[in-house]
Amino acid sequence: MARFLLFQLAGPLASWGEIAIGEDRHSALHPSRSAVLGILASALGIRRAEEDRQRELAAGYRVAVVTCDPGELLRDYHTTQVPSSTETKGWQLRTRRDELAVIRWSRQTKGKGGEAILSSRDYRCDGRWVVGIQEATGDAPFPLDALREALLAPRLCLFLGRKSCPPSLPLEPRVVEAPDLLRALEGLRFESLKLSRRPNPKRRSGDRSRRSLHWEAGMDVGIPPQDSAERWDDPVSRARWQFRPRLEHHAPLPPEVTPCS
Repeated sequence: MARFLLFQLAGPLASWGEIAIGEDRHSALHPSRSAVLGILASALGIRRAEEDRQRELAAGYRVAVVTCDPGELLRDYHTTQVPSSTETKGWQLRTRRDELAVIRWSRQTKGKGGEAILSSRDYRCDGRWVVGIQEATGDAPFPLDALREALLAPRLCLFLGRKSCPPSLPLEPRVVEAPDLLRALEGLRFESLKLSRRPNPKRRSGDRSRRSLHWEAGMDVGIPPQDSAERWDDPVSRARWQFRPRLEHHAPLPPEVTPCS
């Protein structure tokens, strides 16, 4: 028998970051491994600068995600002030705070400063996911029951990819013993979902074709993958925002498994 920590993620907005190219900040249809580990770290009170503890957390667990509803795409248009190339000469810019300091200095000394750059950021609107966590053999720094307690009373604020995206429903974490992940998901119900649900004919959340399971190698899932893809979301350094690739498996969610109901 294997043990799994199961909890839900739902919110009016979520953003599951992909590789950022140019001015576009895209969102995946389901949480990345780094996003799930970030939620666990926040619940435990582990900060980005604590590199050793972050590495232990990343090495200690395997992650699977059930997409109940990926939500609808929402694109937000941004303008951001940054120093011009001439203003940054002689300055060492390491943070956003350094950039703002250069702009203020330029405006105070020259009467003008900064220039606008344009970007777009994608969000998933009204999405819902169920996360499964399994301990990696011998490497887990916290037992699953300790993770459950942390999610019930998190030490830091939890958010769905970005700080502007808080969860809208309780996570309702629970630890389940089962032969594999699909057996653990069978019969799973979340009480807050029933209390919050309102009929909306414009939404397609009842469409089972949108429901899928993604998991990483080594997990006891109980179903063969339909396909696999490389994803750059395994954190190497939180402080430096460095990630490495991993292989993620995917399959449609069998109809008898009902964590989304």
